[in-house]
Amino acid sequence: MSRITDPEGPFAQTMTKVANLALINIWFIICSIPIFTIGASFTAMMDIAWNMTKGTEGTAITKAFFKSFKSNFKKSTAIWLIQLVLLILLAFDFYIGLHSNLQGGITVAYFAVSGIALMLVVFTTWYALTMQAIFENTVGNMIKNGLMISIARFPYSVCIAVCLLSPGILFQMSPAHAFFFIPLLVLVWFGCVAYAAAFIFRKALKPFLPEGYGEETEEKEDDDMAEAIARLDEIWDIYDKDKRLTGRTMKRNDWNMADGDYHLTVLGVVQRPDGRYLITKRIGTKEWAPGAYEVSGGGVRAGETSEAAVRREVMEETGVDVLNATDGGFVFDYRRDNPEEKNNYFVDVYKYTIDVKDEDIHLQADETAGYEFATADQIKELADQGQFLHYDSIKETLQ
Repeated sequence: MSRITDPEGPFAQTMTKVANLALINIWFIICSIPIFTIGASFTAMMDIAWNMTKGTEGTAITKAFFKSFKSNFKKSTAIWLIQLVLLILLAFDFYIGLHSNLQGGITVAYFAVSGIALMLVVFTTWYALTMQAIFENTVGNMIKNGLMISIARFPYSVCIAVCLLSPGILFQMSPAHAFFFIPLLVLVWFGCVAYAAAFIFRKALKPFLPEGYGEETEEKEDDDMAEAIARLDEIWDIYDKDKRLTGRTMKRNDWNMADGDYHLTVLGVVQRPDGRYLITKRIGTKEWAPGAYEVSGGGVRAGETSEAAVRREVMEETGVDVLNATDGGFVFDYRRDNPEEKNNYFVDVYKYTIDVKDEDIHLQADETAGYEFATADQIKELADQGQFLHYDSIKETLQ
């Protein structure tokens, strides 16, 4: 098969990427027309662009865009309107300065301070709206963090500005020349600059992301808080055969455990009132069981309770908070001994009943590639096909 006609070839993949960029470009423009929706539209565009940098954007780009637009609408709109008011005030400040009788050094100082303030407001807006697609926080904290990070990562902020302000080049052209670039602007320009900016955002935000968040191993950033979080995420408690803490710890996924040593993991089964279960699909880049379905779960960190761990894992992987459950909790536990693999562990299994809807789901992009609300029979069918993990261990909860 020709490399050009091969659907998995570089040409086809590039064309697919361009088509996806065109889609988010068009939807961004349309959804920004009311002006007050620019914030939610920008967040949705950056959400898709961010996933595209990792190859996890999927195929339903339009659906993903509007899902992000809807789920982030309130907070992104609030961030945008607050920042827009600040921009208007600064513009008015510039207007006053231009029409005031300022002299000499006072003029330079006045416009320097105003210019720095304007730059920081713009930078903060970009960071806050982009982080809204990644983190869960209050509007005030998102703006505050956006300001602090834009300053702390200033070189990256400048590069992001070059990307996102590139459409302004049209205003420097003559109308005749600008006319020829308008189709490019309408079709892909915003999408392309968002895609380029997303790569830079990933570098800028790396110290503030959980370790291994879709990034290759790089030199660690000199940030005490980020390092502390990373260390906490790496360490697991070691238990004895009776599930009692030994006081010793191990590094995450360091499979060199002695006989009689165990670590603790959790699984969280989420069932809707209609009887369907929330299951997620592992991304294709996973070393083990890529593309398989499962329920949310993971390792319990050192010093963390089992209950806290299952809440964290379900929240991280699906965006669902088990504290909203109408019923449920711990169901049972089991133990697995794997002396040849030197990986021994206990598993605490939880089950919750939660009225979950599609708009409630926010997948962890570097872990999950999709989700389903499946019946118990559908899950068994997946298990029979070897496409559902831990089925024999949790099947009694699927009743």
